[in-house]
Amino acid sequence: MDIILEIPDIVVDSTVLKRKAKLFALVYNTTEKFVTLSWVITTYAANEDGSYGNELSQFIPPYKREQIATNNIPVNPLTGVPIDPELIQPTITINPVTGEEISTPSTIPWIGQYDFFNNIGENVSIKIHDVIRQFGATLQTS
Repeated sequence: MDIILEIPDIVVDSTVLKRKAKLFALVYNTTEKFVTLSWVITTYAANEDGSYGNELSQFIPPYKREQIATNNIPVNPLTGVPIDPELIQPTITINPVTGEEISTPSTIPWIGQYDFFNNIGENVSIKIHDVIRQFGATLQTS
């Protein structure tokens, strides 16, 4: 079964272009520690009621977008939702007496995105298509 996501419309002047992303490939590289989802984005006309109209591939060719999960991307360890890296930086203060720099770690729990996927893959009974759809919902498509 194909995994297809409806992704945000593009509006050009008053023209609404609807889009769908179809999963093309999943690469789960345990040696290099990354997960890549490759998507093919297809554009459609919008019907008057806002539904999907005719495919516009003859005018707007389908294109690919990739999502890459690495441990350079911090996420919530329970949900996998990305966390702003600034929020997990340690707080640096200077001891006024000694001038010593004091680093206080962030109390926000996080895990690298690859490690999140690896952990749920090892320890949680999951429906992989649901995980792909959830991760795909964050696809940057512009």
